[in-house]
Amino acid sequence: MSVEAEYKLEMRADGATLSGVMRLVSPAAYRSALAAVHDQIDAATGPLELDLAGLQFLNSSGITALSRLVMQARERSVTMTVIIDEQVSWQKKTLPSLARLYPKLTLKGR
Repeated sequence: MSVEAEYKLEMRADGATLSGVMRLVSPAAYRSALAAVHDQIDAATGPLELDLAGLQFLNSSGITALSRLVMQARERSVTMTVIIDEQVSWQKKTLPSLARLYPKLTLKGR
């Protein structure tokens, strides 16, 4: 199985859902993989939801990529909710730092 096949990105009208294991090899690979989410933030006319509850693993380049999404939302004043699974250790430890980047970002446990 290729690395890219280990995760799934589903786009919705109000956001996106990421699930599986995402360990891409470079920041450029994350930019490419998340391009649709970046485009959605650029075009947003209302709040967006990013559901990460099903994402079991994300490497450091991926965490940086998520931070860039949050910074983009902040630059465009797009209200964002990030859905997390508090039983997934990396999510509980790492994702609260995203809320410090942008006050209009809400973390919601599932």
